[in-house]
Amino acid sequence: MEQLDDLSLSRILKLLELPDQIAMLQSYERCRPLLSSIWRRQLIRITLNLLEVPLNVCDFHFLLISASECLKELRVRYLTREHFEVLVGLWFPNLWLLEVDPLPPFFMCPCQRHQLRQVLPKSACPGNAPAMGYMLLHPINFDHFQILRAIGKGSFGKVCIVQKRDSGILYAMKYVSRSACELRGALGGVIKEVELLSSLEHPFLVNLWFSFQDEEDLFMVCDLLTGGDLRYHLQNRVEFSEQSVALLVCELGSALEYLQTQRVVHRDIKPDNILLDDAGHAHLTDFNIATRLQKDALACSMSGTKPYMAPEVFLCALDEVAGYSYPVDWWSLGVVAYEMRGNNRPFVVHSNTPLAEIKNILNTPVHYPRYWSSQFVDLLQKLLSTYPGARISTKQELHQTPLLRNIDFQQVLDKKIKPLFKPPEDHLNCDPCLELEEMIVETRPLHKKKKRLAKQRSAQRDSDPEIALVKEFIVYNRYKELKRKAMEQKENDWQRELELAMANSIVNSLAPIQEKPAASIVQAAAEASMASQSKSDSIEFIDRTPSPQSAGAASLAVSPSKASSVLDKAASPIQK
Repeated sequence: MEQLDDLSLSRILKLLELPDQIAMLQSYERCRPLLSSIWRRQLIRITLNLLEVPLNVCDFHFLLISASECLKELRVRYLTREHFEVLVGLWFPNLWLLEVDPLPPFFMCPCQRHQLRQVLPKSACPGNAPAMGYMLLHPINFDHFQILRAIGKGSFGKVCIVQKRDSGILYAMKYVSRSACELRGALGGVIKEVELLSSLEHPFLVNLWFSFQDEEDLFMVCDLLTGGDLRYHLQNRVEFSEQSVALLVCELGSALEYLQTQRVVHRDIKPDNILLDDAGHAHLTDFNIATRLQKDALACSMSGTKPYMAPEVFLCALDEVAGYSYPVDWWSLGVVAYEMRGNNRPFVVHSNTPLAEIKNILNTPVHYPRYWSSQFVDLLQKLLSTYPGARISTKQELHQTPLLRNIDFQQVLDKKIKPLFKPPEDHLNCDPCLELEEMIVETRPLHKKKKRLAKQRSAQRDSDPEIALVKEFIVYNRYKELKRKAMEQKENDWQRELELAMANSIVNSLAPIQEKPAASIVQAAAEASMASQSKSDSIEFIDRTPSPQSAGAASLAVSPSKASSVLDKAASPIQK
């Protein structure tokens, strides 16, 4: 296997990036000679995550030394101290890019960074400076943000306002305790929430920008919405008009339809999970119990907040239906719309109400106040239909209601329709006691995390313990994702232009040349000669050369003035 084409090489590289294939290569010793032969000749790029692919020190050394001759790019994430010792003991003559992300509690000191720099080839310039620079990869972490103040609290975590140190942009940071999540069995929900949010982006969602973890907490950095949640304004007895409620239904309806295209069911739509921005637009948050359905599949677990859960969720818990789907979120939206307008819910259901009683309560008719318009009542009735098939479940069905028939949903999506209710700007729209609780009551306050972790890491560095981070919790950076998508779009555009140019070139080169037969050529020549002859016969020859008589007559026909001037010129030499 001296030479490999690009297709075979790409397939091999793709195969080697899979964790199970790496594990297989560790198990089968017979693969090593072949693998070494391929890597010595072909492999120029290695990207390795040691948490996903837990190579031991021997296999890591074998991998690097097999590819050391041709390797040009090396990226290693979650590098331990043992793997670092292997890396700095090797030399790569053609390496030009080295990215390293150490695994806590291992943090490289300046001396170790200097050792890492010696891995790169040296140039001929004075001082033995590296010919190619390297980059230490520092993924987003807690030190990149400045904590400002606490603004929210949930069952599993808290929310605070943070400012990114390099850009100065304000975000909302949600952090949950790893130990508390593991104790309550909620760690899987947090991991699933990050996975969902990393794949979603919509104007009426609270979008995720960064996610990371440390020894204590799991962090999610999202959009900062300073208008507070809808529950806060309802508790302050804010009266929402029908127009305000209708606009919120349109905005969240657009978000729900987008989630449906992504096969996501939120399952916990309530005023606590609806945030307002400074202009009053609604955004959906908290995907902790959301789920992504397979094609034509149903959800069957009883998840949500009871006063806002749809009837089919309770029926599924009572084994009366097989499951439920996207319409459950539209029912919850109808309950929220009713509560916004009337400041109370349409059904008296509490968290401790038995399921059988809830079933009877949801079958009772809903009371609508007389001063509500008939169009608004019609909208709520279609959202609160107990039968999922008759319930509004799409934006098109929402647009067909009399109240929303004249709404331009494109302007809604572009946030060009101004909400009638605008949150106050003179204060933060949240409970002020949250900040005092964080400063006084909290046993592990966030603003002291850096000093606390420094002590822990110092002690762990002395004893060199192993820290098991949550491997399933992804480290996410939306800015890098947007940059990657932009590059992919540009490459796709270039590829399409190249394919179009090649297709046009092939079509032009393969275009048939229409040749006339020999007989037709002779006939065409004969016709052309006959046409030229007939054309010459039809043209009258005109000779405009003057005859001698006409020339003499013309010479005699001279004006008297001109004749006198000629005589004067002729007589002038005689006079001289």
